[in-house]
Amino acid sequence: MKNNFKTVEAASDLPQALPPVDRAALCAASQRQSDPSSVSAASNFDTLPNAAYVRLAVVKELFACSTATVWRSVKSHRIPAPKKFSPRITAWNVGDLRAALKA
Repeated sequence: MKNNFKTVEAASDLPQALPPVDRAALCAASQRQSDPSSVSAASNFDTLPNAAYVRLAVVKELFACSTATVWRSVKSHRIPAPKKFSPRITAWNVGDLRAALKA
Protein backbone atom coordinates (compact mmCIF):
# COMPACT_ATOMS: atom_id res chain seq x y z
CA MET A 1 0.00 0.00 0.00
CA LYS A 2 1.47 3.33 -1.09
CA ASN A 3 1.55 6.33 1.26
CA ASN A 4 0.09 9.41 -0.48
CA PHE A 5 1.33 11.92 2.10
CA LYS A 6 4.00 14.42 1.08
CA THR A 7 7.06 14.41 3.29
CA VAL A 8 8.71 17.66 4.33
CA GLU A 9 12.37 17.56 3.48
CA ALA A 10 13.50 21.06 4.48
CA ALA A 11 12.27 23.94 6.61
CA SER A 12 11.78 25.96 3.43
CA ASP A 13 9.01 23.51 2.42
CA LEU A 14 6.94 24.49 5.48
CA PRO A 15 4.27 27.18 5.12
CA GLN A 16 5.29 30.58 6.42
CA ALA A 17 3.84 31.73 9.75
CA LEU A 18 0.88 34.10 9.66
CA PRO A 19 1.24 37.60 11.06
CA PRO A 20 -0.16 38.20 14.56
CA VAL A 21 -3.89 38.92 14.76
CA ASP A 22 -5.09 42.28 16.05
CA ARG A 23 -8.04 41.13 18.19
CA ALA A 24 -9.29 44.67 18.85
CA ALA A 25 -9.57 45.33 15.12
CA LEU A 26 -11.42 42.05 14.61
CA CYS A 27 -13.90 42.88 17.38
CA ALA A 28 -14.52 46.36 15.96
CA ALA A 29 -15.06 44.93 12.49
CA SER A 30 -17.48 42.30 13.72
CA GLN A 31 -19.48 44.91 15.64
CA ARG A 32 -19.83 47.04 12.51
CA GLN A 33 -21.50 44.18 10.67
CA SER A 34 -25.19 43.78 11.33
CA ASP A 35 -25.74 40.93 13.75
CA PRO A 36 -29.22 39.39 13.31
CA SER A 37 -29.07 37.85 16.79
CA SER A 38 -28.81 41.29 18.37
CA VAL A 39 -32.00 42.51 16.68
CA SER A 40 -35.19 41.86 18.62
CA ALA A 41 -37.31 39.14 17.01
CA ALA A 42 -40.48 41.11 17.72
CA SER A 43 -39.08 44.54 16.81
CA ASN A 44 -41.38 44.98 13.81
CA PHE A 45 -44.40 43.12 15.21
CA ASP A 46 -46.48 46.32 15.46
CA THR A 47 -45.96 47.10 11.78
CA LEU A 48 -47.08 43.67 10.52
CA PRO A 49 -50.59 43.24 9.09
CA ASN A 50 -53.02 40.98 10.94
CA ALA A 51 -52.82 38.44 8.10
CA ALA A 52 -49.05 37.96 8.57
CA TYR A 53 -47.48 34.99 10.33
CA VAL A 54 -44.57 34.90 12.79
CA ARG A 55 -42.38 32.09 14.04
CA LEU A 56 -41.69 30.75 17.53
CA ALA A 57 -38.93 33.26 18.40
CA VAL A 58 -41.37 36.16 18.08
CA VAL A 59 -44.05 34.41 20.16
CA LYS A 60 -41.49 33.64 22.88
CA GLU A 61 -40.47 37.29 23.01
CA LEU A 62 -44.04 38.65 22.93
CA PHE A 63 -45.14 36.48 25.84
CA ALA A 64 -41.73 36.56 27.60
CA CYS A 65 -41.54 32.81 28.08
CA SER A 66 -39.62 29.72 27.02
CA THR A 67 -40.38 27.35 24.18
CA ALA A 68 -41.89 24.80 26.55
CA THR A 69 -44.13 27.45 28.11
CA VAL A 70 -45.34 28.57 24.67
CA TRP A 71 -46.42 25.01 23.85
CA ARG A 72 -48.05 24.53 27.27
CA SER A 73 -49.93 27.79 26.75
CA VAL A 74 -51.08 26.64 23.31
CA LYS A 75 -52.34 23.40 24.87
CA SER A 76 -54.24 25.34 27.56
CA HIS A 77 -55.58 27.84 24.95
CA ARG A 78 -53.87 30.90 26.49
CA ILE A 79 -51.91 31.35 23.25
CA PRO A 80 -53.68 30.65 19.94
CA ALA A 81 -52.74 27.49 18.08
CA PRO A 82 -50.20 27.92 15.28
CA LYS A 83 -50.63 26.91 11.66
CA LYS A 84 -48.47 24.08 10.36
CA PHE A 85 -47.15 25.08 6.91
CA SER A 86 -44.87 22.06 6.48
CA PRO A 87 -43.35 19.39 8.71
CA ARG A 88 -40.66 21.82 9.88
CA ILE A 89 -42.43 25.18 9.63
CA THR A 90 -44.95 26.32 12.22
CA ALA A 91 -46.13 29.93 12.51
CA TRP A 92 -48.68 31.99 14.41
CA ASN A 93 -51.14 34.46 12.90
CA VAL A 94 -50.34 38.03 13.98
CA GLY A 95 -54.02 38.98 14.36
CA ASP A 96 -54.67 36.01 16.65
CA LEU A 97 -51.61 36.88 18.76
CA ARG A 98 -52.71 40.52 19.09
CA ALA A 99 -56.13 39.37 20.30
CA ALA A 100 -54.49 37.05 22.84
CA LEU A 101 -52.22 39.83 24.09
CA LYS A 102 -55.20 42.17 24.60
CA ALA A 103 -57.13 39.57 26.58
